[in-house]
Amino acid sequence: MEVDWSRCIICQQDTCESLKCPLQSPGTSGDKTDAYTSFLTNVEQFLDIDALPTDICFGSNESAANFTLHCASWHKSCHLKYNNSKLAKAKKRKFSNTDESEKRTTKRQAINVQNCFFCEKGHEEGDLHRILTFDADANIRSMITELQDTKLLARVVGGDLIAIEARYHLKSQVNLRNRYRSHIRKLNQSQQIQMRN
Repeated sequence: MEVDWSRCIICQQDTCESLKCPLQSPGTSGDKTDAYTSFLTNVEQFLDIDALPTDICFGSNESAANFTLHCASWHKSCHLKYNNSKLAKAKKRKFSNTDESEKRTTKRQAINVQNCFFCEKGHEEGDLHRILTFDADANIRSMITELQDTKLLARVVGGDLIAIEARYHLKSQVNLRNRYRSHIRKLNQSQQIQMRN
């Protein structure tokens, strides 16, 4: 479909709503083509997450220069569908849906108490030890939560580790602690860098 530049660049409909052209907006300081650049950037990001609010009649290779050349206009109501807050909400919906589908699949995993809680391997990897104290349970939970390890988080949801008779290899527990320490070290470094700037 060829673009009719005399109509709204977004909907291409002829409605009673007046058209707005960023080039003719009074009171905007700076480069008036920034509105086109911002709009096209948002369109590209909506396309990336497959969440365009409406069908568009122009291609993804459209440029702000071409919009400027043709004095592209839009209905305010159409343009609002592509603003930054709508984009942020679309991204949040997209990524929260992805996270929830991952959580649903991981929550249904059963724990084999004869295997290591961390690596899911049995005696062939070494002796298995039981978690016997609430402090050990709390420590493991806090490390898993801080690391946001969804696989392990799904396992700790089922109850306290003592009650489910969770077992572990020392090597696997050490690996978890090392990952946790590395994670905390990186967080501290990034906080120090932010404080310096």
